[in-house]
Amino acid sequence: MKYNYSFKDNIALFEFDCVSNDLDFFKINCNYIGEIWGVALYGSSFRYEINLNGNKVTFPKKDFNKFEKDGKIILEGKLDGSRENFSKEKFAELAELYELGWSSSGDDERFDLLNWNELIYKDSIPETMKLE
Repeated sequence: MKYNYSFKDNIALFEFDCVSNDLDFFKINCNYIGEIWGVALYGSSFRYEINLNGNKVTFPKKDFNKFEKDGKIILEGKLDGSRENFSKEKFAELAELYELGWSSSGDDERFDLLNWNELIYKDSIPETMKLE
């Protein structure tokens, strides 16, 4: 008898040092770097650890689900943009918040779900942070 384990999914671990070309905003969402885009679908888990180095930060647009521990801000969760969680009202609210100008057509479910996933992603992981 032997044990055979097979894992058929993606695991990614990235570590970045933030450098800003702006005066006080730092990009922290790495979804658009290389091979990551298109992989983070609903059901994906994420965890960002931001070492504060004695600084305080805020996130534009909203106060994301975060906690502080050992001098770090930790953002973690699971993307949940599945068909069962689709809401036209939430879709419109998020599209307005992130200034995308999208609206749910109601006729093209594939289009709606693709954009719904992106809106859920934007609502779960901040694009930037600002040093205070």
